Amino acid sequence: MSTAHRGQLALKVVERPSYYEGQLSISPKGDVSETENIGRGVSLSGESGLENLGIEEPSAHSLHSLSPLPFEINPRAASLALSSLSRRGDTILDPFCSSGVVGLEAGLTERTYLLNDLDPVALTIALARIHPCDITEVALWLQMSPLNAPASLEGFDRLFSAFYEPGTFREISALRRQLMNKSDRLSSFLRGLALGLLHSRGGGGFSVYSPSEKALSPAKQIELNDKRNQVPDYRAVAPRLLRKSAMVLQEGIPSVLFKPEHRSKITQCDPRELSHIRTGSVDLILTNPPIPRHRSVGDGNWLKLWFLGMKRSPSPAVDFTNPASWHIKMNEVLLEGARVCRTGGRAAFFCDRSFSHIEDGGGTKERILKLAQDELSFYWEPECFLSIPEKKVSITKKKRGGSTLRFRSDPEGVLVLRRK
Repeated sequence: MSTAHRGQLALKVVERPSYYEGQLSISPKGDVSETENIGRGVSLSGESGLENLGIEEPSAHSLHSLSPLPFEINPRAASLALSSLSRRGDTILDPFCSSGVVGLEAGLTERTYLLNDLDPVALTIALARIHPCDITEVALWLQMSPLNAPASLEGFDRLFSAFYEPGTFREISALRRQLMNKSDRLSSFLRGLALGLLHSRGGGGFSVYSPSEKALSPAKQIELNDKRNQVPDYRAVAPRLLRKSAMVLQEGIPSVLFKPEHRSKITQCDPRELSHIRTGSVDLILTNPPIPRHRSVGDGNWLKLWFLGMKRSPSPAVDFTNPASWHIKMNEVLLEGARVCRTGGRAAFFCDRSFSHIEDGGGTKERILKLAQDELSFYWEPECFLSIPEKKVSITKKKRGGSTLRFRSDPEGVLVLRRK
């Protein structure tokens, strides 16, 4: 065919759609291609794709029940966001990983995950959640490691007597001593299990009735004991650890978490300086960022820190609970995110509906939108806001003195920025 008879080459300039709002939805396979789920408002509006097909959305894996922390993201919300915004094999970064909900969901759906947080308690739980051990390993360890060895009761009356019976405290101390400074998978898993049992409302925990979302001070626990007319009773540690592991592992250990090609990392460092992550190596940043007064738990981790051998949490280099400095520090986090995220990649932030109208400049959505548009437009462009269906999102909250502590964030949706 001669060139004279060839048709003329047609060029079409395709402009990216402007910022829009839609709704998160997932396909039956839970692995939607990039062109199907982003940039087309039609595929993101309306009801969930699974509901339209009569397919029930999957429930959270039992590993998520290991040791919940206040304000962690709901597993269903993380699953929806990952399915809509990424593909199998993508690298997912969560710079504020808390107890590792996004990391576990990423691992379960065959994504590589990079997790980071400054809180040693959160990272301990995240490591245990993502690298669990079989219940037979737990049972054998408990059988071979007696917890009734003599232990010192130094400081017991002053700090722990309001929570534990002396025999229980001796067993907790023996468990703490045997796990201290060990980094193998089984020790890490047992530490994560124990952190969730140190203070609890139910009989399955080590302590007398006590709030599970945060540890009260000894004085406050004494007041609670007097109010409820309760005294600490003996609670054997080993059977409670075994029972908790059975609950956490009731759905088994997914083999996908052990695939060698998933080169995942969990790191404790400043989210503004992720030097261990290569430039342009991340496909999606997905996180539940702290906002002023959102994650202010105060000294509620003191019992967990004691069990980990720490007197207090290391002074964080970044305090995101301070409204005066939040703007500057989140600016630096987004700058570092722009370095590690590939061109065309995305940063997605969960926006909690309960904090959408707080003082000092609004909630997460308004704050990050303003940053992206006014100060970081060279790196990021706002792409869309994807709402999350409100139904089936479980929330556990407890009001105390006008404040609310929550085991699960209630995300209104996900704000998506695109890397230029």
